[in-house]
Amino acid sequence: MGSSESALRKDIEIGEEVPRSAAVYRIWSDVFPCVEGKRWRRTLFVRRFAKTDSNETRCFFENGIKRLRQLRHPYIVEYVASSVGVDELSLLTERVNMLDLKVESLLPIEVHTGLAHILSALIFLHEKAALSHNNVSPSSVFVSLDGRWKLSGFECAQELHNTHHWVQSDFVRSVKDSTFSPPEDELMLKTDIPPTARDVFAFGKLIAYAMPYIQPYLPAETIGALEEISRCLTNADATKRGELASVANSHEVAFKNILLVIVDFLQTVHLKTREEKAHFFRNIIDWLREIPQVVIGRRLISLLLSRYVLLEQEAHSTLIPFVVRPSDLENNEPVQGLLPLGEYRRWIVPELLRIFHVHEISVRIALLAHFMLYIPFFMRSQIENEVLPELLLGMRDTDDRVVCASLHAMAHLVPLLGGPAVTGLIHAKSFADGAPKKAGIYSLTNDRSPQISSSIDVSLRGYEMTAERKNEPQSSSSYLSRMLSEEDLSDDCNVRLRLMSQTDGIHNELEQSQSIAESRELQGNDWCVDWDENEKETSPVFSSSRHEVLTPLSGTSSIASYEADINCRKPKFEIGMNYDMPSMNKSVAKGVDVVNYFADMEPVFAKAPSLIERLECQIAAKVKEANRIARSRFAALSEDEGLSEGVDVRIYL
Repeated sequence: MGSSESALRKDIEIGEEVPRSAAVYRIWSDVFPCVEGKRWRRTLFVRRFAKTDSNETRCFFENGIKRLRQLRHPYIVEYVASSVGVDELSLLTERVNMLDLKVESLLPIEVHTGLAHILSALIFLHEKAALSHNNVSPSSVFVSLDGRWKLSGFECAQELHNTHHWVQSDFVRSVKDSTFSPPEDELMLKTDIPPTARDVFAFGKLIAYAMPYIQPYLPAETIGALEEISRCLTNADATKRGELASVANSHEVAFKNILLVIVDFLQTVHLKTREEKAHFFRNIIDWLREIPQVVIGRRLISLLLSRYVLLEQEAHSTLIPFVVRPSDLENNEPVQGLLPLGEYRRWIVPELLRIFHVHEISVRIALLAHFMLYIPFFMRSQIENEVLPELLLGMRDTDDRVVCASLHAMAHLVPLLGGPAVTGLIHAKSFADGAPKKAGIYSLTNDRSPQISSSIDVSLRGYEMTAERKNEPQSSSSYLSRMLSEEDLSDDCNVRLRLMSQTDGIHNELEQSQSIAESRELQGNDWCVDWDENEKETSPVFSSSRHEVLTPLSGTSSIASYEADINCRKPKFEIGMNYDMPSMNKSVAKGVDVVNYFADMEPVFAKAPSLIERLECQIAAKVKEANRIARSRFAALSEDEGLSEGVDVRIYL
């Protein structure tokens, strides 16, 4: 390349040259993959002219560039730029691969679909552009990055209405593959033949060229139809070959597969009726499962997430949720998705990121409607550098729908990025966890959580423990040790447990108020005290019949009598009556003398002295200390005399 580098190639980065075994070198001197503007992937074709090349050769290349620049079709290579110099000619197109180098790596369904692509391009040339290609062969067929077969190499193309039909020349013989040339060209016949006869013959040969790659995939009916079409199109008599359009209409099954059906519908979905759309979106998921995953990623993802599909309401309920999430996760938990996670990140994530840069209200709202399904599978760098800036842009938009959808999407980013990364603010702790802790059996505990237990609950737990252990041999001391376990006792040595009976109901209200006051005094001014007050007002458990009377435990009573008394007091509940409070109160037998064995354990709290009493005690202590010092120094008076005669103790309020 060196010094002969043209102005066209100054803005591109050229890659490694295409292998010289490619058939495209019949026409071009060099072919390079390249990148334009560090963004767009292109292919550069270079033709160097030798001194022996005639002006006719230059005219053929100029004709090819002219035709390619004029034609726009999904299955014709896209023209980008070109330059013509004295010594060389350069053509820049979209990135394509050479068919003869790529065909072996293609799947059978892709090869079969590619034949339909070239057929569509030739029909377009004959019926719409009124042109004949005249050089259809693997050297003029290319494969785009998305898997489509595209036609190029229009150096030999001419208009159909030209009365001077194309005739062989030295350049034509050098660039054409004799396998794809009709007999009239080999014999250099100048007789009048249909202007499209050469293209028809060449396409029949192209079917034969692709047949070894598609036979394992296609059904026998389709293979038979293709073989019949190939024989018909390669007839030695040019007048009996027919037209490609009629062949396509009469043999629809030969060039039809599920991939073509999906592609054709998605490309024209905005032209379909409501019934056709409903039928398509109802069955497309089953159709997609029949297509290889590589083909889906390479050919269908851009169409499945196209603008027209995103605007279809029917697609949002069936198709799009199926497409935008992977079919499996890293923890091997299957979910309802289209592609596995590896292929998902290769094909779907880049397409979703591309759509995020489309600033259209309907597209953005449709994209954010399923945000929670796909955003967890993005890389953190992708979220921070591409998704988050677009969401911030949407939050500042004038359309309230975009703002609402953007804010809703921002909430899903908090678990992924953290609050400071999403809001861009300095976060400080302003809220505390206010969930109440689970209360225990006894109200006097070391923690600060409010715990007020019902006496009925305590008695029922005692009954259950007795029922579970009545058949176990146990001593009196072990039974009492379980009933008076260390966990149930408070750390305060003055606190004592007591059992509550039913005969002292008149003291219920007073005891209840005292217990609440003691609980508040122990816990201090804590926020959870309000819960005790609310519970006192609303809970039916703390009614006037809540507590039982307390009777002292006689020193002469035995443990056996205590166990017998507990067993006889155990209520007999019917099924479903366990939680009936009145029934449980009535179940206690009347007339039974209840002995309070724990009366001596009733907590006694010393009354705190008043302020006046504390002051009197302090003054008396000081006076006593002063008298002691005076006696030790002088020893002249007795203690009583000194106190009565020498000191006047008064308290002033």
